Amino acid sequence: MNPAPIDCESAMKDLWDYLDDELPPHRTEQIRVHLETCVGCDAHMQFCRSFLTQIDLPVVSATHLAQLRDKVHATLQREGIVLSR
Repeated sequence: MNPAPIDCESAMKDLWDYLDDELPPHRTEQIRVHLETCVGCDAHMQFCRSFLTQIDLPVVSATHLAQLRDKVHATLQREGIVLSR
């Protein structure tokens, strides 16, 4: 039996719990079905899922940040942009 349809507001209200697998099975199924048929909500869910993936990545080390800063500064200097320190 298909779950009762839900609207976008209802689906988005529980989206984070859906992504964290913290909803009861019936509610999970309602949201899953809604996401299959609603392009806007599905796009938002994909963004939120990507966000969660990114915040789970390891933190960049200070060495990597310094290397990135140096590369950005070098690129800006090549473009004629002078930075004050």
